[in-house]
Amino acid sequence: MLELFKAQNENLIIEKDRQLEQSRDKVRTIILASVLSTVIILLVVILIIKRQSHEIKLREITVQNRQKLMEERKMYWFRLNSIISKAIGELSGISRDMKPGKTRDRIMEVCTELGESENGEIIKEMRSYVPEPEDGFYKNLTREFPTLTVNESRLCVLLNKNLSTKQISGITRQSPESINLARARLRKKLGITGKDISIQEFLRQFNP
Repeated sequence: MLELFKAQNENLIIEKDRQLEQSRDKVRTIILASVLSTVIILLVVILIIKRQSHEIKLREITVQNRQKLMEERKMYWFRLNSIISKAIGELSGISRDMKPGKTRDRIMEVCTELGESENGEIIKEMRSYVPEPEDGFYKNLTREFPTLTVNESRLCVLLNKNLSTKQISGITRQSPESINLARARLRKKLGITGKDISIQEFLRQFNP
């Protein structure tokens, strides 16, 4: 009887230990699940915050580029108008010191043409070299590539007009070597790989 009692008592102890261990396993599982859930939630929150920060940064870059572009256009037209006004003033001064004749008449005609050039075809064409913020091509391009700088966007506009490196060099007052280097960097930034497609062909897809 004593041996039987001992055996039963040992079985009870073993059963209690087993139940205690199961309880501990459950607690550990719950704690581990809670920790994992917390970590996952934190990671999701961090990813959301990073994504929102990235989107905010892109919007800020877009706004800054638009502001720079508008300022550049203002400075462009200010310089152009200053050059025209100066040329008209100097030519008028020269013509006043000249005797009446064909040369003086021609100088006065040039002054008149310069004064009316604001609405001329040449000025209208030059205006298109500096993109408008609301221009369809510019909007489509910067929507897809918001990190493009003002200079990169302007180069895209010029390339989209199928202008040669020499023509772009004359417009931007940069050397052909600098233009070619900028083109190579632009291809990389736009993700154009290989020689199967030209940068002009790639940019054409953003035309409205």
